[in-house]
Amino acid sequence: MHLKPFFAKLKEHRTILEVAVATLLFLYASFSGNIVNTIIYILYFIIFLELTNLVFDFITYMQIKIKIVLNTFIIIILRELIVVISKLGKVEISSVEMLWQTPSVYHIIIYTIAVLVLFFIKYISIITSEFSLKQYFERDKEIKLRQLKQKRRPREHFDNQPTKKLQGSSAQEKQEKPTSNSKPKA
Repeated sequence: MHLKPFFAKLKEHRTILEVAVATLLFLYASFSGNIVNTIIYILYFIIFLELTNLVFDFITYMQIKIKIVLNTFIIIILRELIVVISKLGKVEISSVEMLWQTPSVYHIIIYTIAVLVLFFIKYISIITSEFSLKQYFERDKEIKLRQLKQKRRPREHFDNQPTKKLQGSSAQEKQEKPTSNSKPKA
């Protein structure tokens, strides 16, 4: 197939392609005057991508990844938040009391709290995922091995510190005695 080199080139120039598409979308939204609608439709597209990814992962692996579900809900809530904020911009507000009387303010507060809670749940799911736990335990194991190696190393004494006597003999006599593991030189 001739598509493999094409996709390899796309991977190499992915950033340039992303910037070009984002620039075209921004120019279209600016000239048409529908920036909010363009953002909302892009978010709809991302929601469909996430849901499709969720379905295919479920079919393939027979499990649901919580990360994808959380991403989808976060995007849906962000879309709703953008819609509410754009509606709030059309309302004429002359005082702070009038602002608090509009139901849009309460919607914004509720959506913001919901997004923060979902981000917290996503953070917890990332920390407690198998990959993260595996990295944590490997790092913990490395730290414990380093500590064991440091405990086994003999302590070095400085010249200005007095040496401690070990069981009635000096430290120098202890060093001069051959150990049972060392072989005598012939």
